[in-house]
Amino acid sequence: MSEFVSVSDSIEDLFNDVKLSRAVNLWKVRNALKIVFDEKLKCKFKVLNFRNGLLIIEVPNSVWAQELSFMKNDIISKLNDALEGIVVDRIMFKEVT
Repeated sequence: MSEFVSVSDSIEDLFNDVKLSRAVNLWKVRNALKIVFDEKLKCKFKVLNFRNGLLIIEVPNSVWAQELSFMKNDIISKLNDALEGIVVDRIMFKEVT
């Protein structure tokens, strides 16, 4: 006779899949950025990737990269407060090429 598995256990097994887990974390980071930044600033960057604590953000030019790099520690702190368990250790700003 087979054992029944709870829905929460099934969902946990599903999220243990590495690719799905990364996608969910990236989605959570993108949503947290919407909370952390106002509308004017959100339109100036795009989240490219989040993996192993490194968040890569695309910015339109070197001026924005430099401006946001001055705010890096504050951004990381606010993101980690909003993310509840997912940890952003580093942020890299990449200019549009």
